[in-house]
Amino acid sequence: MQTATRTVLHAGDRLDAIQALRLRAEADAAWAADSGVIVDVRSVEHMDMAGLSALAWILINCRRRDEAAYLLGPLPPPVARLLDLTTFDRFFQIRLVP
Repeated sequence: MQTATRTVLHAGDRLDAIQALRLRAEADAAWAADSGVIVDVRSVEHMDMAGLSALAWILINCRRRDEAAYLLGPLPPPVARLLDLTTFDRFFQIRLVP
């Protein structure tokens, strides 16, 4: 799904190594099409270090493009816990969706 300027990337229910590769590829495709990205993490039930690494990679690439890094929330406990432990929660802008 693409909004006016951002492509929504759906993380799925497990943000692990396999999904992390998919998320990175989708982000690259969005940026190649001149779109920003926003990652929908609302349905994530499990996130490991590969998933966290993918979010960090997206954050770094957003910053390189002078873009804000967005996550769609509310953040589920596995995502909130890892972002809080690593202090990455300070760098993402959370957009709450009812």
